[in-house]
Amino acid sequence: MFGLNTGILSQKGLPPFNFNNALYFGGSTNGRVEFTKINCSGAFTVSLWWKKPNTNNRFILGDKDITTSYIEIRGNNTIRTRSPLGIIDFTIPTYSVNTWYHLAITRDSSNNVLVYHNGTLATGTSTNSGTYSWSWVGNSSVITFNEMDGTMDDVAITNGYAASSTMINKLWNSGNGNDYVSVVPLCDVYFLFDESGSDTTAIDSSGNANDGTLTNITLPGAWVSH
Repeated sequence: MFGLNTGILSQKGLPPFNFNNALYFGGSTNGRVEFTKINCSGAFTVSLWWKKPNTNNRFILGDKDITTSYIEIRGNNTIRTRSPLGIIDFTIPTYSVNTWYHLAITRDSSNNVLVYHNGTLATGTSTNSGTYSWSWVGNSSVITFNEMDGTMDDVAITNGYAASSTMINKLWNSGNGNDYVSVVPLCDVYFLFDESGSDTTAIDSSGNANDGTLTNITLPGAWVSH
């Protein structure tokens, strides 16, 4: 089910979005945030913020059951998307370690997959009609040593709707960020990662109560300032 949002699109020039906290994964063995699986067989949107302490290959989203469905940061300039029907690699500008970046991935009704890095379209558009299934943030069941070792924030997934490039730019907002549910009119799960201390639950702010459970992530110390 979609969470229907009635917010008004934010405009550039407004005060920066208050990110509050973020979640540091730390590369813990099999560390992840688990939530109820979302199967995207048609259009979708994924939006999130990330930073890493190195250029190792690390998972952003994955599934506990399907090893051929994930999103991964590879090396220092590649975003990989994979469904059971194949892999698409997108080239982004070489990133700097310990720096925040915004990532958005969309697929439209014609199965065109697009990746946006800081609001700019990445190189490598292609089509993939496979079903993308996600139930983990920061990990994938395909292997056990590419867990996210950096920090992530404001992870959102919309099933059945591809955000426009204008919306993606509003989410980036020149690095100032924006509230996902005030920009994109539908949302299935939205982790603000604003928890603290030894909290083991990541609250879903989409309105769908699909809260996430922190697993194999060291607490306290994982909830950090963005």
